[in-house]
Amino acid sequence: MTFKRLGFLLLLILSVSSFSIVNWSININLNFGALQNIPDYSILIDTGVSFADVYIDDVYAGQTDIFGQLLVNFDASGYHTITIKDEDYLNISVLVFVDKTGKYLKIPLVEAGKLVVFSNTYPVNVYVNGYYYGTIRSIDEEIKLPEGEHFVTFESPGYNPITKKVYIKSEEKSAVNLNFEKLKLELNIRSKMSEFSPNNDWYMDRWELEIYLSTYATVTVDILKDDIKIFEKVFSGKPNLNLFTWDGSGASEVGEYLVKVIATDGNDEIIKETKVLLDDKYTYLKEIAITSLIMMFGTILYFVLKK
Repeated sequence: MTFKRLGFLLLLILSVSSFSIVNWSININLNFGALQNIPDYSILIDTGVSFADVYIDDVYAGQTDIFGQLLVNFDASGYHTITIKDEDYLNISVLVFVDKTGKYLKIPLVEAGKLVVFSNTYPVNVYVNGYYYGTIRSIDEEIKLPEGEHFVTFESPGYNPITKKVYIKSEEKSAVNLNFEKLKLELNIRSKMSEFSPNNDWYMDRWELEIYLSTYATVTVDILKDDIKIFEKVFSGKPNLNLFTWDGSGASEVGEYLVKVIATDGNDEIIKETKVLLDDKYTYLKEIAITSLIMMFGTILYFVLKK
């Protein structure tokens, strides 16, 4: 039992009372662990863990009593998310429907310990037996895992995953050291647009290219016309999709342009190419949209002034 619970237990013995309070119409639960008649539009939450923090729809509601219970009153029927948090147990959230009939809700908590992750890269996603438990974004963060021996898989975008056997003990800390290896560089590109018209008519003014990378890499996008480079952009690409947009900068004429994408991670270099047609078609979409807006606001103003 933690120091916090020992202190509360001593206070309870001295005062001979239970003082759990919740403000959703704040109520005092004095049932001393016994299941009594539950008021209408109320839920008696039973965690079996004393002094656990309770949240209703992400708003702090109070703590369970010495018996691990808390009575919550609501004003009307509806769905609510109940979240239980405690330093020595896994956080848990349940969605419940509140109606006129009072309900008894048993929410068992799972004992947990903390894991410290020393890694050569962050963020690190943590999975236990295939289930996602959270993400560690820096060396200063810790993650709670259920007590016991587990095969824990650690993943970081752009790197090969690592699986280790880890023993977690309740109320204690464990640590792992990870040395991730980068994935082999892969590059693919695609665009849903084969042509565009950068003439500021609000229709297909920009050309978009999706660039897929398997790992972190430096990406160079060159746009050429008749083997002459007219535009270049260099950026740091991240694993998964990266979006490149071109507004026609550097282009002096309509026609077909060659787009060359080069990705390099210091070890490998991959080049992919595609083509895009630049034309000067005008759709008058801008004029139509502006005219429609003016007519709409004019109609609204007319009825407002008419009243």
